[in-house]
Amino acid sequence: RSAKEELETSKEELQSANEELTTVNFELRMKVDEAGRNNDDLSNLMEASEIATVFVDSGMRVKRFTPQARRLFSLIPSDVGRPLMDVTNRLRYDEIVEDATAAFRQLVPIERSVTSVDDEHYLARIQPYRTSQDKIGGAVLTFIDVTELRAAESRVQRTEERLRDAIASSKDFAVLSTDLHGVITTWNEGAAVMFGYRSDEIKGQSIDVLFTPEDRAEGAPKQERSAAARAGRAADERWHLRKDGTRFFCSGVMTPLNTSNGGGFVKIARDVSNAKRRESKYNEQMTQERRASARVKAGSDLKDRFLAEMAHELKQPLNLIQVNAELLIRLPETRHSAAVQRLGGTIMRAVSTQETIVNDLLDFSRVQTGKLRLHRQPIDVVEIVRRLSEAMAPDVARKDITLQLQAPDTVVCDCDAVRFEQIIWNLLGNAVKFTPAGGSIRVSVSVDERHATLEVSDTGIGISPDFLPKVFELFSQGEAAEPISPRRIGLGIGLALVRELVRAHGGSIEASSAGKGLGTSFRVRLPLSAAGLRQPDDSRSPMSLHHRILLVDDDGDSLSAFAELLRGEGADVDMTSSPKRALTMLEAGDYDVLLSDIRMTEMSGYELIKRARSLETPKRIRAFAVSGESGEASVREALAAGFDGHISKPVSLERLRMSLGEA
Repeated sequence: RSAKEELETSKEELQSANEELTTVNFELRMKVDEAGRNNDDLSNLMEASEIATVFVDSGMRVKRFTPQARRLFSLIPSDVGRPLMDVTNRLRYDEIVEDATAAFRQLVPIERSVTSVDDEHYLARIQPYRTSQDKIGGAVLTFIDVTELRAAESRVQRTEERLRDAIASSKDFAVLSTDLHGVITTWNEGAAVMFGYRSDEIKGQSIDVLFTPEDRAEGAPKQERSAAARAGRAADERWHLRKDGTRFFCSGVMTPLNTSNGGGFVKIARDVSNAKRRESKYNEQMTQERRASARVKAGSDLKDRFLAEMAHELKQPLNLIQVNAELLIRLPETRHSAAVQRLGGTIMRAVSTQETIVNDLLDFSRVQTGKLRLHRQPIDVVEIVRRLSEAMAPDVARKDITLQLQAPDTVVCDCDAVRFEQIIWNLLGNAVKFTPAGGSIRVSVSVDERHATLEVSDTGIGISPDFLPKVFELFSQGEAAEPISPRRIGLGIGLALVRELVRAHGGSIEASSAGKGLGTSFRVRLPLSAAGLRQPDDSRSPMSLHHRILLVDDDGDSLSAFAELLRGEGADVDMTSSPKRALTMLEAGDYDVLLSDIRMTEMSGYELIKRARSLETPKRIRAFAVSGESGEASVREALAAGFDGHISKPVSLERLRMSLGEA
């Protein structure tokens, strides 16, 4: 029994030992597998590495190497275990054994730049080989190919050298550097030329000596360095000092400079004194031009004010003459007198002529200053030409002249109707004026694809070839006018105005004449309208003067004559020379129409209408400004003040009726 128990015990011990051996065997297999995987990883890593690497033991025998190492060493797999010195290589590296020995003996890495026999550059790095037990088992030699890096460094170095040479020899730019405190450390030839200091006499001095005393007092040099350090650059334009004390204007930029001795600043500057002088001269010229422009504008404004005053002063007596002439031919005692009718008509035509001259002068001034506005719309130019030709019939008949009109039924152009009438009226008036008795005038309108052409031809006194180019100039009167009485020559404004008005419409005008005594032709071309003709406005029809009217004018003669004329036409007229009295009358009376002068001493017509509009009256009165001033600005001002319309002096009954019909 005892033996059996011992056998069983032995069996159990053997089974236990077998299990332990099985476990140990499994662990060993795991470690072998892991070692295999690690070896595979290492092999693949070395195969994939582009760095030439050689592992050697303490005897400098080859243990392992990467494929890239074969480019430098003539290694094959069977060389493992051979001394590295027995393997040929392409390196110019005689110290390789000493460096490797020093690395694993002194336990410090060693780096060295080496080349190959093919002049390739490598960074050789030798490090001690440490085992997992922290023992030194040899060395690891790596060779990193830096050939391209060295070539790039060489190119950069050559570029820097060329740049330094260019900077040093440049005379167009001053290039200098300073330390952090502004002490000059480098100085190129351009700086020497610009500032007058040699390099040996300026180095070591503060950059402050290059600044003006006032800039130094304000701390400009230090501020420039601070701005450059803070923002990376500091640009400025300022006056600098030369060695001889003269000043010049300089444009420069300062940037921080990182150097081995702690940094500093580099400043590049250029002398721009000539540009500064040109700029100053330009600014001075611009100032002079602005002053001249201001003087021209002031002169233009003064001229405009003078013309406005002149027009008012001229139209005031013309208005008195016009009103009295109309009153004269309408008096019961003279209504049937042919002589009085003839004289009255002559007076009114003279007034109309003078009014035309004044208005032409004002309009020409507005055109020249760009203050004349055109209200263009599609109009039938034939209808206007026909109507004005008929209006000219009395003058034509009086001089025994024949007037022929040849035109299609309708021609539509984009025109300001009022200004187009001015053009036609001036051309027809000139033709009548300069055509002697028995002569003829021919008016024609024709069209092509894009333009309408209006031609006014006469058999009058003609124009000499010398004067023909000047016919449209302001105040020009040629020899062709000599047969005409000086009283009929005029100022020579009409044709100058006609040319400006035609140009304002995008058209052209030309004059032609075969010479003195051979007649004249004026040809106007205007663009045709792309739009259709608008329907005529039938609202502009004359109205009866049977109204209760209040007249206000501080000119007693004009006031009385105008009132009498209106009464003769059936109007119920009250009048006053006092605007304040007029307000009282408006508040108390039931008036239909207010006709007020504008320029009055006690109160202007504008102030009168503003106060009148604030009164509580039974009905809204229709009010018209009667003024010696004409033009769009005067009309706009009158309407803005509260008037319903504007009537320019001299006032005729026909014009008054038309104004009442429009309002």
